[in-house]
Amino acid sequence: RSDKAAKESAALYRSLVETLPDGVGLMGLNRQFLLSNERLNLMLGYAPDELVGRVGMEIFASDEEARVEATFSRLGAEGSIRNGELTMVRKNGTRFPSEFSATTIVGDDRKPKAFIAVVRDITDPKQLQARLMLGDRMASMGTLAAGVAHEINNPLAYILANLESVTRQLSEHVQAGVSLLKARPDGIPA
Repeated sequence: RSDKAAKESAALYRSLVETLPDGVGLMGLNRQFLLSNERLNLMLGYAPDELVGRVGMEIFASDEEARVEATFSRLGAEGSIRNGELTMVRKNGTRFPSEFSATTIVGDDRKPKAFIAVVRDITDPKQLQARLMLGDRMASMGTLAAGVAHEINNPLAYILANLESVTRQLSEHVQAGVSLLKARPDGIPA
């Protein structure tokens, strides 16, 4: 009876892991994959069970090796990590940003036995964040341009007003002079 219950429990957990919208990977202490769900396989571009037996470091960007090592050390020391970010590499070599939460699995003897991680591809949210930041920068540039235009417009308005005044006064003086010239038949001022 307990053997049947254990099998049912294992089947239930496997079903749960397979239906999650995020990738799930189980690694041994040697960092080899013991299990990966369908979502993780799809995310990384591997066929079902192709990750099993592979060394986990293969799925991380090589230029982040020090961060990955620090992450595993922290995981060993603290027992869990929530919402970490690392760059991962698909089978075809393309890179993508990921967010993960990981936990150390301990045995009855309280010693670490494996690591389990839930992984999410955050390419879309990162791209959205970049677009929002660009939009914010563009809005700031628009505000700056409006401020500069205002600062240029104020002195121009003053200059234009003075030019209009000078033009009006000059026009009045020219008309007065024309009137004087018209008043004298010979056109020679006295």
